[in-house]
Amino acid sequence: MILSPPHIILHSTGTPFLAVPVLCWDDKEIGQSITMARFCAKKCGMAGSDDFEQATADALVDQYVDTLESMFEVIFASDSTSRLPPQAPNRSEENKKAKGEALFKGKLPMFLKIMNNFLQKNGGKWLVGNKVMQDIAFSLRLISEKYVVFCFVCQMTWADLALFNLMDFAMDPEKYTDIPCNDMRNCISKDYPGICALCERVKCTPNIQKWLEERPKTPY
Repeated sequence: MILSPPHIILHSTGTPFLAVPVLCWDDKEIGQSITMARFCAKKCGMAGSDDFEQATADALVDQYVDTLESMFEVIFASDSTSRLPPQAPNRSEENKKAKGEALFKGKLPMFLKIMNNFLQKNGGKWLVGNKVMQDIAFSLRLISEKYVVFCFVCQMTWADLALFNLMDFAMDPEKYTDIPCNDMRNCISKDYPGICALCERVKCTPNIQKWLEERPKTPY
């Protein structure tokens, strides 16, 4: 269910943390968006294949949340998106400029550098895990069945989804804010081609591609 602001207040009064979103699973309610995402990742086999991978994915998502909070500060300081009245203190031009610089020259480049380091150390395809899935896509037998070559498929985790989600903003910040961002798209495409390729892999995943095409239109 997608709620508009007046209904958000109405529905949140009966939720576990007096806020939305809420995930309902087998008649039980789970609050807090990152907890919900982690729960779904575990149910879908996207949390990591062992304790270390799960901890690494969790840490990367925590880093994502830190950057996401700075991104929201920029979005809601923008004239075009903020719900605050024009005279509110954090709507001043000085405040907007400061928040924009903190994100575009600080938090976001640091986030991209960290993600890129993990991506490269992990082989360049996904952020976490190099173990292969056991359900092999196909096999090819060569030289009188003496050698077998397998095509393995590595697993995407919820850390990759988090990066994909934030890159929607990073590659097109003008869609969300009127604060100058110094041509982020070209900078990212030039400096982080591996991250861009990862996002394309996520985007081309059939169910994700279907959701992007069919999801409801919202202002958020």
